Amino acid sequence: MHITRTALALTASTAALLLLAGCTSAAPASPSDGSAPATSPLGAYLDAMYGLNGSPDERKATDDAEQAEIEGRIASCMARQGFTYRPQTRSSRDLAGGDAEWKPNDRDWVAQWGYGAVDYPGDSGSATEKTDPNAAYLETLSSSERAAWETALYGSASGADGTMSDERLAEAGGCWGQATEEASSDPLSTDQFAPLLDAMNQFEEQQARWPGQAQLDAEWSACMAEAGRSGIPSPRDAQDRIFTQVSDLAKKDKGSEKSSSTARTPEMDAMKKTEVEMALADLDCRQKTDYDARAEKVRWTAEEQFVADHKAELDAAKAAAEQSQARS
Repeated sequence: MHITRTALALTASTAALLLLAGCTSAAPASPSDGSAPATSPLGAYLDAMYGLNGSPDERKATDDAEQAEIEGRIASCMARQGFTYRPQTRSSRDLAGGDAEWKPNDRDWVAQWGYGAVDYPGDSGSATEKTDPNAAYLETLSSSERAAWETALYGSASGADGTMSDERLAEAGGCWGQATEEASSDPLSTDQFAPLLDAMNQFEEQQARWPGQAQLDAEWSACMAEAGRSGIPSPRDAQDRIFTQVSDLAKKDKGSEKSSSTARTPEMDAMKKTEVEMALADLDCRQKTDYDARAEKVRWTAEEQFVADHKAELDAAKAAAEQSQARS
């Protein structure tokens, strides 16, 4: 998962995934001084760099204001090209279930929601209804007109069925990328901080190589194999498999008569059963191996080393972000 400012303006499906994927830093089960859990070494920098230090209400207000500005810019850009675009008026937080509580370590919760891939707390109606106020308008367009509309909106990323990353959207041109770039005014998007952001992304991508992580993953994987689910290296891979399968199924169903109904297709119902079974097996093995608490300690140690190796760059990025936030 890449670290960019545009991650704060994600679609509902991605926001839901982020709640489970652990993009940002987790707090350890118990800091070394025995005090209550605190923000992890790298997490403290991320919070400051991406304006997450305020209260939940302050952060929501900031995110909602940014989203509203982006949506307004998209509508204006599309209108200049002769297209109608209806701005999304629900916040990304609302689309991802609002204040609904996530309990991925509670067996009853997991038995109902799995990983939150097919549906999730606060979820209602079809995915199209929840996330796309332009759905009804698009139904009135011909195939060629719709393709032109999507190209104007997404640029070279059009036709990706909503599965493209925020980085790809921003780089692909189109009104979405242009509006996001103009509204974000990210001080960290300059060449000065590109090596740091690359290092941070590489750090996350190499999680399996963090000291102690391989042994922990191996214990979890062995437990899953004993439960009849061999060949899954880690909990991250278990989640990724489910979300990929759900995404592939959604793309397959897109455009069919069944997809316009609020009712799930039989195939998606079967996928939900598969998801819940995987998530319950994952939970059982995480509990048997004390996975979460041990993984948090592994992350804490790895982040301490990363911060030590990049402290000057992190301090500079933090200062630049705080100065930008103070001016906004």
